[in-house]
Amino acid sequence: MGRGLAALLSASGTATTLFARPHAARDLIEQGELGLDGVAAGRVPITAGPGTQGVLGVVADPAELPDRCAIVFATKGPQLDECVETVAAGLARAGRSARWVAGTQNGVLKDDVLGAGFGVGAVLRTVSTLNARVESTRRVIVSGWGHTYVGATGGEPGDADRFAAALGAAGVPATALPAERADAVIWMKCVNAIGVFGVGALTRLPTNVAFTRPELVDAYLSLAAEAADVARANGVVPADFEGLPMSSRLSAERSVAVATIVADTVALGPQAPSYSSMAQDVIAGRPTEVHQVFGDLVHRAAAAGVPVPRTRFAYALIAGQA
Repeated sequence: MGRGLAALLSASGTATTLFARPHAARDLIEQGELGLDGVAAGRVPITAGPGTQGVLGVVADPAELPDRCAIVFATKGPQLDECVETVAAGLARAGRSARWVAGTQNGVLKDDVLGAGFGVGAVLRTVSTLNARVESTRRVIVSGWGHTYVGATGGEPGDADRFAAALGAAGVPATALPAERADAVIWMKCVNAIGVFGVGALTRLPTNVAFTRPELVDAYLSLAAEAADVARANGVVPADFEGLPMSSRLSAERSVAVATIVADTVALGPQAPSYSSMAQDVIAGRPTEVHQVFGDLVHRAAAAGVPVPRTRFAYALIAGQA
């Protein structure tokens, strides 16, 4: 998602810099541009160093990031701690600071990591269902816009609105939320992810295939219901958001909810396989964010005294494949 989001923001006129590992930064700078495909199409020129309007900057040293820049961390969950530590140290070395930080990782843990690295007051609690993947060094495919929510919980007054507006200008549907709603959307994405990841990573099926099978939809809802119990124990009442109608799905009679999800999926007609990110990682034999998503939820459940036997079982099975 990081490259896709950076390219979209840059193409829309927001001065954007991509921080990448040295080999990736070198490759991007040498090729001189990054292509966008899918629902977004175009080419974005690349330059070494901080970006300018319409030109995506690429750096391998966080000390080169502009002072008081806004930073969106789009790493996978397992890499977030290291990336936060590296960026914070690089900024400090250069005598610079971040205006605000946000993370696009799944689960609830990400904002704790960001807060530890930059201070709780710097964190904009953000959720994004933008679907983008790196197809090659030269191309990013944006397969779905999803929706991005930005919580007005950190930074300076108006930062959440400005970030949401910049995303909107880049074509990404975005909404700024007050603090109390930001907590809800963070948890609802986690609730959904527990169900989707549990089914997808264990069956290795595309989500749009799994959701045509009543038994697997029931399994998804069973896992999501346990996660929702943990959310309630943490003071969050399940709610509906665009693309995350968790209150509606979990409050409906189970057979009705299953039938509705199956019917909605079938009504979409034939589509390309759409795998969850954790299913993709399991299939490819890559490290997953199972500890950051499932493990963290199991830990929070234990602390709150909430039983989550299905989630514990799924956690053990997925973690055992790593």
